[in-house]
Amino acid sequence: MSKNKTMFSALKSIVFTCTFILPITLTHLVYANNSASYAEFESQIKELEKTAPQQVPALLDELKDDIEQYSLSDQIKYYLLSADFFNNRGNFTTANTLANKGLELAKQQMSPSAIISELLYSRGFALENLGDSKSAMRDYQRGTQLAESLNHKVYTAYGYINIGAMKYLARQYQESLQTLNKARNIAEQADDSELLGYLYSELGILHSYINDVEASLDFYEMSFNNYVKAGQTVFASNARLNTASALMELNRYDEAIIVLKDVLGKYENEMSQRLAYYFYTRLATCYSELEEPNYELAYQYLMTAGKYIQGTDAHDVPVFYLLERGELLHQLDRHVEVDEVLAQASEMIPSMSNVNQLYSNTHFYSLKARSLYKQEQFEDALANRKVLHQLLLDRYEKEQQDEVDEMRMRFESEQADVVEQILQEQKAINNIALEKAKTLSQFHWRVALGTCVIALLVAWGFIKLVRKQEVLKHASVTDPLTGVANRYQLLREADKLIDTNTPFSILILDIDHFKVVNDTLGHSVGDKVIKKVAQLGGDSMRQKDTFVRLGGEEFVVLLPSVNLKQAQETAERLRILVSQFPWQDKLNTPPITISLGVADSTVVESNVIEEILKVADEKLYEAKSLGRNRVCS
Repeated sequence: MSKNKTMFSALKSIVFTCTFILPITLTHLVYANNSASYAEFESQIKELEKTAPQQVPALLDELKDDIEQYSLSDQIKYYLLSADFFNNRGNFTTANTLANKGLELAKQQMSPSAIISELLYSRGFALENLGDSKSAMRDYQRGTQLAESLNHKVYTAYGYINIGAMKYLARQYQESLQTLNKARNIAEQADDSELLGYLYSELGILHSYINDVEASLDFYEMSFNNYVKAGQTVFASNARLNTASALMELNRYDEAIIVLKDVLGKYENEMSQRLAYYFYTRLATCYSELEEPNYELAYQYLMTAGKYIQGTDAHDVPVFYLLERGELLHQLDRHVEVDEVLAQASEMIPSMSNVNQLYSNTHFYSLKARSLYKQEQFEDALANRKVLHQLLLDRYEKEQQDEVDEMRMRFESEQADVVEQILQEQKAINNIALEKAKTLSQFHWRVALGTCVIALLVAWGFIKLVRKQEVLKHASVTDPLTGVANRYQLLREADKLIDTNTPFSILILDIDHFKVVNDTLGHSVGDKVIKKVAQLGGDSMRQKDTFVRLGGEEFVVLLPSVNLKQAQETAERLRILVSQFPWQDKLNTPPITISLGVADSTVVESNVIEEILKVADEKLYEAKSLGRNRVCS
């Protein structure tokens, strides 16, 4: 089941608190007469958001007909209140329209006020979810600049949080962390629990993007506690949704199911349709990813989620839903329905944002190829596999290029600092020379000294540039934890072999019972085990072999010019090497073993690396099902 990081980024859209207090009925609110103040209306609307949100749209419409009788300030507040409500319910088109009206009215004010920042944030949030990231970022930046100029700390912090979130969605992780830390410095001094809840939620999402999921769980817990303290129960529910998503990233699906069902049992009736949609899609994913998947139940949950999808006009959500539905139908061997779902998705994918379009196309062609293969339409399946292979290359190249671009931006920033430092040194040397030179010879001596210093600094900057370029090149093809090759490098090396018709074999290996190691000894010990297995494997291979970490505890070895029998022997040597390593003495862990699956390039006619990996993965599963610590081919 595909898990799209860009889906997990949409979780930051949250809804207002829903409690079990008896609803305030329409009869309690009468605003037809001019004696009722807008402040009273706003107060009671906010209470209804907590107790009976389904009544709010009618009340907002009722007041809208008479809004011009109120002061300009109250009219602007009305449009902000309305825009925020519809944003929180997932109706972003309506929210955008209302925020625009509020901003038009705000132009009539004699001087700018903080409410303009709020309106810009509200419109930016709507635009972000409608797929217009550029305009959203512009609104967030304008709102933050205004809040800063007004010295409004809380609104400034909200602005930084919004900008930080946009940066991690753009894969600018370092800049995102810096921006969110600016917000954190303000928020932790402001004693505003709701603000802190929002901040910690975004920090959690950022850390999930950079694969520090344990840190994400800590931030989501902090978010939950602050929302509870603020009395924002459904905001807290959203924090729990993020917690469940993080648990899913760690393959702890049973725990995620408990969290999701607990919140649904308490608050489903008070949730927005948008939030309910995400809860049910996560449940569907969990049941499809269990060690013993329940695809029928997963499909039932996904169909329940589909009932809520009309409650949100988030730009790319319908395509994600269709592809997830197609995936489950494929698992249930309902291939006619798979074709129908893919036909719908193909019409919608071209209108998606660029990043999500790339991920969705990858999922689309993968699912289509697998479905055609099961229907024994082998030529069509192969054609779609070839398209998928190219998309995967494009996708990994883009991901690696994004990372390299981010590193280059940081490097160029550092280089600018170096240049500035050189200029300052030169200026300081010249000033000293002018002020203190008593003789011409002394002046010349100082200038010469300054020139030497400048030359040394320039040389140092150039050396640093060369080293940084080497780091950038190395980082693009290397797994950061272990130092071995990454998946992108595997695809590059496999392409070379395929292009030259060089036969090869593939090993896929997985550390046995690794979850037990993590759960009992902690993730720091788990990381040490992963690094040691990578070291043992990498050191035991030939120079022309490629030892790759796929992710988690799973590795791949690419063996050029090696047939299946030779690959089996290599796998067996590696298995013995790992099992005989003195784990207790060196790392204070129980004995560690690995299971391996082996396949060669003759196993499929297409010679597509993804197909060969799939066969090797099936053999790995066979090795695990036979008791682990063995090789299957």
